[in-house]
Amino acid sequence: MLPGTLCDGRVFAPVLSRLGLDADCLPLAGAESAAALAQLLLADAPERFSLCGFSLGAIVALEIIAQASERVERLALIGCNAGILDAEARAARSLRSKSDFLTGETSPLLHQMADATPDATYRQQTAITLSRADSRPRLHRIAVPTLVLCGANDNICPPALSRQIANAIPHSYLRVIPGAGHYVLLEAPDAVSVEFLAWLATPSPPSTEGPGHGR
Repeated sequence: MLPGTLCDGRVFAPVLSRLGLDADCLPLAGAESAAALAQLLLADAPERFSLCGFSLGAIVALEIIAQASERVERLALIGCNAGILDAEARAARSLRSKSDFLTGETSPLLHQMADATPDATYRQQTAITLSRADSRPRLHRIAVPTLVLCGANDNICPPALSRQIANAIPHSYLRVIPGAGHYVLLEAPDAVSVEFLAWLATPSPPSTEGPGHGR
């Protein structure tokens, strides 16, 4: 599981606790591009695994499956923008500080996670956001069961972006959670846990591809 900007494993905790499951929640740190971070994470990952990414973590998840599709059993993309930022959004994002990033967010947990994130890690996460590749042209190559989920009131990655992703991935299904915003994992953990349970029960195809397929 890959959290979003200024988040850590605590963003997944309400859902995992409802399911009675443990998962490896990996920090988004150690590289300044999604492709480089994907390589680092793959080096320590199991040979086969289910992969879930939230927000920036979903962008890195798309890089992971692009680099090693044969190792991913199923994929979940939560609050994801598979494209790139336009020039105006890039300029605004490059100037945004940690405190600016959470302006308007009242959840103490979000602010606690941000406070626990080193400034150097936030700079890396910003670099990943700004330098990421446009994953939309390669979505049609994803061949594993994929859950695409978002909050109906997500103003950061609006539901239209999730619909585009679900329409492009052959074995995907879209779930839009009513009344929830971008941090749907924290805002509607009961609803998300139901979708996660179904996602984890979805059979994945056997790995028949050689290493490097889909790079």
